[in-house]
Amino acid sequence: MLGIAKERQRTSPPERADALADIVLPDHDGHDVRLGDLWRDEPVALVWVRHYGCVHCRNHAVQLDEARSDFDAAGVRVVVVGQATPRQAAHFRRRLEIDLPVLADEERESYRAAGAKVATAGELVGPKSVSRGMKATVGSRG
Repeated sequence: MLGIAKERQRTSPPERADALADIVLPDHDGHDVRLGDLWRDEPVALVWVRHYGCVHCRNHAVQLDEARSDFDAAGVRVVVVGQATPRQAAHFRRRLEIDLPVLADEERESYRAAGAKVATAGELVGPKSVSRGMKATVGSRG
């Protein structure tokens, strides 16, 4: 589930979001969601998080949830995608007290299609990451 790359990678997003359209992922309630259906009628911001336990990811999800009214005013729906099971996605939402939909991509299919990179050990637990994580933890809900 949580891989570590030996060498630093670059992201390589697809030219068009259509490359993700037919991917089906379960949501936090276990219901299948086809990604392309999310943006069929309205713009959607898909936000991939590294791991539900990652302090940066939890902080980011809380910030997105707090900005939900701004996204709503702009006509954009926010959906979080995480690398775990629907049960873990539901726990993530409850623990952080967020109302954003959370999709579960245990096999990382959408991550690969979106061209997401795999972090190195230094990117995950290096001094910058640890320092930022400590700062993010102070006062966060997660």
